[in-house]
Amino acid sequence: MKLNEMRQVWKDELVSETPMEEQKMLNALKQESASLDKKIKRRDLIEIGTSVFLFLVWLWQAFIVPGLVAKAGLVILMGASIYIPWRLLQAREAEAPVDASLKTVLQHEIRKTRKQVELLGNVTRWYLAPPAIGMLVFFLGVVLLIPGEIPLWIRLSGFLVPALVMLAVFAGVRWLNHRAVREHLEPRLRKLQAELARLDQEASEAPPAHQH
Repeated sequence: MKLNEMRQVWKDELVSETPMEEQKMLNALKQESASLDKKIKRRDLIEIGTSVFLFLVWLWQAFIVPGLVAKAGLVILMGASIYIPWRLLQAREAEAPVDASLKTVLQHEIRKTRKQVELLGNVTRWYLAPPAIGMLVFFLGVVLLIPGEIPLWIRLSGFLVPALVMLAVFAGVRWLNHRAVREHLEPRLRKLQAELARLDQEASEAPPAHQH
């Protein structure tokens, strides 16, 4: 190999080599990302499996329970059992390329974290409201099936008691999801954005490479 060719190979290796600190940061980020991905996939698997099971339960009940109002509530619940898994899958972010640079991985993690912040921050709209509406309609339909000679307060309690229990449980679910956003996802997003900004600033301040 000629001297000029050896110099060119040496220059190419220097250009393609990732600095040690950047490589350490990249490895740590990928490890953290893999841990988060594992939690997301486990959560989604549980939610999707539960939705499939509930869909079959609501479908079975729709053939058994009399009354159009109760059946309408079950149809809404079946729709929710389809919509929730779809919404979870929509929030998924494709994995970053294996050989991606630190900046590319940061941008990818920011997009992924933003999607999860939006998903959990709006849990009332897509996760709680659809089944809540279905359950309320179903409870009302069941109450309407109670014979008229039963005292009104008993019939009302047949609607209000399960409705209040459901709303209390859903309020707890909402609080837990919002806490996860506040304590975990939003701090992670801010940290990623700050690191990306630092990286861009360093790149803008770096002297231009000289061409030989």
